[in-house]
Amino acid sequence: MDDDLKQNLTRGSTWTRVLYMVLFGVAFYVAEIVLVVVALVQLVAKLISGATLAQLDRFGAQLAAYMRQLVAYLTFASETKPFPLAPWPDAEPDVAPSALPDR
Repeated sequence: MDDDLKQNLTRGSTWTRVLYMVLFGVAFYVAEIVLVVVALVQLVAKLISGATLAQLDRFGAQLAAYMRQLVAYLTFASETKPFPLAPWPDAEPDVAPSALPDR
């Protein structure tokens, strides 16, 4: 076995990363389910009242930011671990509820 390969396979930090990736993969799956529920509730609110729920608007923007953090970590685009090892993300300006059309 090549020395570099052996060194890479026995490095503790690599296996720690694998563990975090599995956990954050599960978190992403749960976030997808939450996303579907939020979208359905917002759809029903829009159909019934003509407007979405402001609190869910903000949570949806935060959920989108969290999912972006998860994807960045899972694809090695970032070394920053997402929530719960970091604070819950705030809504990013480009998807903040006030920036959304048709309220």
